[in-house]
Amino acid sequence: SIRQCCYNKNFDLCNECSDFPCETLKSNPGVIKFRCIENLQEIKQKGLREWIDRQWKNYVTEPIEQ
Repeated sequence: SIRQCCYNKNFDLCNECSDFPCETLKSNPGVIKFRCIENLQEIKQKGLREWIDRQWKNYVTEPIEQ
């Protein structure tokens, strides 16, 4: 239902919506467990590229073999 809501509103991410964070997000156990609201707020503030760069630096500890 979260994906469908974004799709129906023509958004890529929930944080583009004026209702963000909505009750659907706030009450979803998966959203809470994986800190999605906090991540989406950070993406909104800093931009997706900076957020991805920070995630990469924080969580990728070994080089990826090609």
